[in-house]
Amino acid sequence: MAEGLAVTSSPEPEKSRSGYSLNDDMVEQDLIIGENRDLLEAYFGEEAYEDLRAMALRAQTARTRGGPRVLILPGIMGSKLGTKGFIFDDTIWIDPVDFARGRLSELSLDGGSADIQALGVLLFAYLKLKLRLKLAGFDADFHPYDWRQDIRNLGQYLIKRIRDETGDGAGRKSLYLVAHSMGGLVARAGFQLLTDSDEEDDTDRVQRLIMLGTPNNGSFSPVQALSGTHPLVKKVAAIGYPQLPRRSCQRGVQHLHRPLPNAACKVCVFRDRPLQSRQLATHRDGATPSGTSRGTGRP
Repeated sequence: MAEGLAVTSSPEPEKSRSGYSLNDDMVEQDLIIGENRDLLEAYFGEEAYEDLRAMALRAQTARTRGGPRVLILPGIMGSKLGTKGFIFDDTIWIDPVDFARGRLSELSLDGGSADIQALGVLLFAYLKLKLRLKLAGFDADFHPYDWRQDIRNLGQYLIKRIRDETGDGAGRKSLYLVAHSMGGLVARAGFQLLTDSDEEDDTDRVQRLIMLGTPNNGSFSPVQALSGTHPLVKKVAAIGYPQLPRRSCQRGVQHLHRPLPNAACKVCVFRDRPLQSRQLATHRDGATPSGTSRGTGRP
């Protein structure tokens, strides 16, 4: 199958008809109006599609305007990467067809495409969380990021958005952050920038950070990725390119070592300074991005 795709003279029409390439806002709209049902059923699965469609219809009538703002940060490899389109994006991560075509090497920061950017999140993992927050009255949105980049730089991008969405002229003074896995490290990097800031109101822009499964003491997942033993990397390799995922991790993700625990069991990117307890909530047991963990509740 991969060989047939490689020699096809005009593969783009097939690519454009993929649920993996629909942008996030379009997916939510299509769930409400029933468009692209075949693509979304193939993407989510029939049962999950019906569940999400019902939630999207209910969330459409929920009163979120003026409600507390929530930004959802996905975990490592939880943001889609590729190039932006009008309706259909050219999504490389994560699209099994592109994996089979050998396009994963385009994600490399060393010799890959310079046009790659974060396009959205993996909706099969995170859309239910967003819809649940909207049903609870929160004005929720995703904050995707290019997980190949340095965590400190990603923290700067996050703080720029927080400043754009809060303060004078923004209609709100503060917001909430819900961060899964590596997203919590990105949020912590942003917190460090806020506490270092000379602006008086910066530290009050985030009402609370809720972390779901964030490896605050470090993680050995980078070792698994680099060695090719991480479950997701093994699934990518099973498509037919067993060496490509490992090479892409080694050459393409320059700062993959940062979540590794050091001798003091602290994530390498941070100084030894805790977050303010009033702004921090962590949930470890049973925490998943698609549902609330034990003892979570509202942000």
